[in-house]
Amino acid sequence: MSEIPRAERKVTIRTTRVRDLAEVSISDAGPGIPPDKLKTVFQPFFTTKAEGMGIGLSIARTIVEAHNGQIIAENQAGGGAIFRITLPLAKTHGSASGGQVGASSHIGPKSGASAATRIRPLRWTSCGDRRPLP
Repeated sequence: MSEIPRAERKVTIRTTRVRDLAEVSISDAGPGIPPDKLKTVFQPFFTTKAEGMGIGLSIARTIVEAHNGQIIAENQAGGGAIFRITLPLAKTHGSASGGQVGASSHIGPKSGASAATRIRPLRWTSCGDRRPLP
């Protein structure tokens, strides 16, 4: 997106629920990802930046997969790229069917994670601030 004038830069973050999954999508209005690079953007040390280390998306994939999730990169039909992260919602305790996804669902780590590695659910709030990011 560095080649896009600041006034025209746009990044959109959306969250949705798809069945028993939480999906976070991050899209931009940039030039997209070269089609021949879509399968390699998550490889360690892949970068398109002169000063980039190429480890950010690789680390993101490792974290998402450690939580039984998936991350994919796609180009949008109208231009720009979109990254989709899907994570399973944890089941609530106490139902006869072994738990059901309910209002208290949260994104949880792989089952069997120790207390030391368990990640607490995020609490999302909205401040209503819609100023463009620098």
